[in-house]
Amino acid sequence: MKKQLILFCAVLLTILSVLSAIAQESPAVNATTDAVLAKMKPLLEDDTLAVAYVNFEKIDVVTALNNNRKFIEKVFADLGIPEIQLHDMLLKMVLQTSGNFEENWKKLLVIAETGKKILTDTCGVQEAYFVVRLGKAFNFGYVAVPKTEKLNIEQIRQLLPKDQQVFIVTRETEDYLFVSYFVSQNHKVSDAFVAQLGAGRQAERPDLLDAYNTVKGEPVQILFAVPSFVKKVVTELKPTVPESLIQQFPALETVDIPQLLNGLRFKAVGLNPEQGKVRAVVEMESELDAKQIVKQTDSILTVASDEFLKYLESLKKRNESPNGFLYDQENMWLTLYPEVFNEKTLAALKSQLLPKPDGKRFTITFDMENIGTLLSGSGITLVKLIHTSHDIALAVQKKLQCSNYIKSFLLAMHNYHDTVGKLPPAFTVDENGKPLHSWRVLLLPYLEQVDLYKSIRLDEAWDSEHNKQFHDKMPQVFKCPSCTQGNPKRDTVYCMVVGEKAVGRTDGKGIHFSKVTDGTSNTVCIVERKTPVCWMSPEDVTFDVAVKGINKLPDGIGSEHDHCVNVGFLDGSTHVLQQNVALNVLEALLTIAGGESVSRP
Repeated sequence: MKKQLILFCAVLLTILSVLSAIAQESPAVNATTDAVLAKMKPLLEDDTLAVAYVNFEKIDVVTALNNNRKFIEKVFADLGIPEIQLHDMLLKMVLQTSGNFEENWKKLLVIAETGKKILTDTCGVQEAYFVVRLGKAFNFGYVAVPKTEKLNIEQIRQLLPKDQQVFIVTRETEDYLFVSYFVSQNHKVSDAFVAQLGAGRQAERPDLLDAYNTVKGEPVQILFAVPSFVKKVVTELKPTVPESLIQQFPALETVDIPQLLNGLRFKAVGLNPEQGKVRAVVEMESELDAKQIVKQTDSILTVASDEFLKYLESLKKRNESPNGFLYDQENMWLTLYPEVFNEKTLAALKSQLLPKPDGKRFTITFDMENIGTLLSGSGITLVKLIHTSHDIALAVQKKLQCSNYIKSFLLAMHNYHDTVGKLPPAFTVDENGKPLHSWRVLLLPYLEQVDLYKSIRLDEAWDSEHNKQFHDKMPQVFKCPSCTQGNPKRDTVYCMVVGEKAVGRTDGKGIHFSKVTDGTSNTVCIVERKTPVCWMSPEDVTFDVAVKGINKLPDGIGSEHDHCVNVGFLDGSTHVLQQNVALNVLEALLTIAGGESVSRP
């Protein structure tokens, strides 16, 4: 989920960062595009599906980022969003860093500029063609880099990633360096595979050449056209929407798959990141095909809209049921329903998504003049979606960090066991059996906190006059990122379960792994407590309270995560338990020798 949300925001950031007016071509540009065309033609074959061209030297990444930063902030400001707030949020998600906006922005500029210098100065790559093909037995594509005096082929080969099963292979010709990949289980690259890189027979592809002419001159061009033999196969097979889907969604009966594919002549996208502009052109075989595309797209969007609303309503009902819970992504959608996603907003979004042909072509241009109009209907929806996605992604990130903290405790416990011969006790006791210190204090030397450990007087109670000074010195590893309760300098939610049947014993003694007859992979050792305690306090979660359920009692198992809790097993693994986990399953996981057949979820 986290990777999907980050990718969504990264893509949106990229789209918004390339919006501006279409520049007029000059004779110098035309001369450049002629050279581009000359290098592209030999790469076109009968089975070529797509070609992407990138001129790295024509893209000043720092200027592009700085110019488009201003543009993005203006767009967000027009939508009523603070100038930095949303941009800052997206930047943190893309870079996966904390810190303030300016620090992150400088980091992004350094990464971008360094990457380009390595590519253009060190490797000498000025431009590249990414070719996607169909019908080849060995692979579906490659990168072709035209040779120049600056091209450093050996440096490129040194920088190419190396993997035991995925091989990056190269082949040189008089004009190009070809780069592709090969997946092999036997760690051997086929000679035939290398020999065929870029060795196909050139074919006339007027569809791709016409696509190129609609966006020529741009530093980034993406061209797509379905090969004729694919269209022939589709025409003969006449694939249709499965009958089961039509019964469920009658509107899909009008969708003509062969027409959708065969009616398309080409798609082309031209990008100029530095100047900030994007132009997309779709050409159909005829005006009739263009009209049919609009009709079929309308049917598909209608089905998608109706089903999405039904899905949101089902989430609402499930969330309101006594034992219902939602996952992070589901919570995101429900948060936006019905205020953001409703019949009216989805209808407006559908209207904007419907293609509007001019003859047999559809042309979309994003620039400073029309972005306000394009965003007026869906902009606020997108902004709220980004905000909600960010909140969900942040919650997932915190939950993951919490899990990593628990893993560090488990590793420390294993190291403690190797050193002492048993697991740390839930608490130490004095000669009268009075609890003195928590297991958390005992693990300090194994958590790179030796100096703090040596400063604490273990023969005195955790709250003695001397030891009180360390209550506010809690190591960061004991602070759950999702916890908003208690004192962040001293309180923790990470606890052992203490009882005669649990890992934590009531007599202040640690146990050996051999006592865990249920198996370490089926026995929970560390849990989160619903309300935090002082990290030095010998206070945890009692077994009798723990088995009552998750998020049921203040002093029981619980967390501020989304309807779940992180727990650590004695084998060193961490898992998420949903708050509606069956009580018999929960109890079985908390015992060390219950003999239950229930395994962890």
